[in-house]
Amino acid sequence: AEMFADRIEELGGEPTTAIAGKVETGQKVEAVFPFDAKLEDDTMTVYNQFLLVCRENGDSISVKLFETIIDEEQIHFNYFDNVNDHIVKLGQVYLAQIAGTPSSTGLQTQGFVARQGAGAPQGGA
Repeated sequence: AEMFADRIEELGGEPTTAIAGKVETGQKVEAVFPFDAKLEDDTMTVYNQFLLVCRENGDSISVKLFETIIDEEQIHFNYFDNVNDHIVKLGQVYLAQIAGTPSSTGLQTQGFVARQGAGAPQGGA
């Protein structure tokens, strides 16, 4: 979202933030991963359409931005789809196995600050 906001500002626009939808709690784990995979897949479809509009209008910087973000969305999709596949095939055995693992076991992505190199501590305090 931050990369989109930066690009919108570069183009003279004013980025806004709004919650895309209601947050649902209490879902079964078996429902979360297929939902997330579909959301990522739908997002990639929309971003690819936006990428084409940018390309048609000669905005190569925005095209590269969408390519980068689509690549990240593909990683997310692959993760959610893979976990869902394991849940479907292995069921409660798989869920029990991952329930006892550290949080570092899951998807590892860099946040915006880390990607920009601003997350590293400065000096030797």
